[in-house]
Parts: sequence; structure tokens; C-alpha cells
Amino acid sequence: MDNSGYVALSKERALFRQMDVVANNIANADTTGYKSDGMIFEQFLVNAGNHEKVAFTNDVSTYKDMSQGQLVSTYRDLDAAISGEGFFVVNTPLGPRYTRAGNFVMRSDGALVTQQGYEVLDEGGQPIVFQEEDSDIVIREDGTITVGSTNDERGKIRLVRFDNPQKLQKLPGGFFKTDDPALPVDENETKLQQGMIEKSNVSSVQETVNMIKISRAAGNTGKMLSDLHDLEMRAIDTLGKTQ
Repeated sequence: MDNSGYVALSKERALFRQMDVVANNIANADTTGYKSDGMIFEQFLVNAGNHEKVAFTNDVSTYKDMSQGQLVSTYRDLDAAISGEGFFVVNTPLGPRYTRAGNFVMRSDGALVTQQGYEVLDEGGQPIVFQEEDSDIVIREDGTITVGSTNDERGKIRLVRFDNPQKLQKLPGGFFKTDDPALPVDENETKLQQGMIEKSNVSSVQETVNMIKISRAAGNTGKMLSDLHDLEMRAIDTLGKTQ
């Protein structure tokens, strides 16, 4: 195979990887608090001899789009959306995990948990537990939870941030993990909004357009590879007949 074939193969490989990323974004368009991914590409030059260089396509890695998703009202007392940077901290069997999904529920024992049943932690690293008679639950902008007409406190939801969110490892369900230290958020810039959730920041329309573009590009690249193969076969056939 000549250099043009290898260049086309490198592009097709990158397009298949990009298609996987776009498909995953679309699949999570309705996942609360989900952050979309994008691809980082680069071209690298290879010396092809005769002082010529060939440019290949390389998909270096993915990056996370940490922009704010749309905040929508649910009118549920236990729902809370983060306005600004930061993550909720939840306790899982594999250790602490971080999420932007604030569509919480109350477990049978009164603990505040995620949809998956993971306990939401307070600033002391402990679960937030309601009493059976609690009513009129209020989640303040700083994360403090009060109940009843006397405003009895049940804890303060812990919110954290990270110096480099790109180093967070994405997990299914809109969760993240990292070995980097969790830092406190700036309460002047990060606030909780009760009765709201943050939707995924995926634009379904844009991702669908991206998928169409990738499909067309992959089709064109595949046709180019097919044409190169046909040319090689004809060249071999012609060369064989002349000998």
C-alpha cells in the first residue's frame, strides 16, 4: 500500500473514534448533569523519502466540555442544581464519587441519596439523614438543609471543585472519580438552586449534525481506499500481462 492509503486509513481510524464519542454523547443527552466529550486531533509528519513528508491524522485524546447545562425546574424539594462550578460528593462501595446530578431521593431510613442509592455526603463526610416527622425541607444556596417551621438543620451538602477538571475520569451515570484533592468551592460564585436540576450539556441537534458529517467523511474515505485498491489491482494485472 502506498502512502496515500496509509493516510486514508489514519483518517478513517480517527473518524471511527470520533463517531464513538458522538454516539456516547447522544446516548447521554437525557442524563442529568452529564458533560459531553469532544475529540482532540493532530497531524504528524513522517519522512517518506526524497525529501518528502506525509501528514497522518492522529486522535490524541478526548476532552470534557465542563460548561453549565441548562437548569430546569422540577418543583421537588429534594432536587438541587449547582449554579457555577463544583460537584456533589457521594459515597459508593468503591469510595467517594463526584457528580453534578442533583435529582436526589430519600431512602427508607431517611438518608439523602442519588437515584442509584449512593449517600449524599455533608461537609463532615457523613450522610445527610432526615427524621420521620421532617417536613418543609429547604435547601439553601450554600447547601444547608433545614426542615420545619423552626428551621432545624439536617446538614450541609458538601460541594467541591478541582484545579484541573480534565483529569477527572468519567464513569457511567454521570459520575466522576479522581485521585486529585477535592477543594472547597467559592460560595460567592457557586450556589445551589432547590427544586431544579441541571440537564446534560449535550446539544442533540449539534451532535446529530456531527454524526452526519462524520458518516459522510468516513464514506468518502472508504471510497478512496476502494479506488486505491482497484488501481493497485489493475496495475498488477497490467504489469503481469506485459511480462
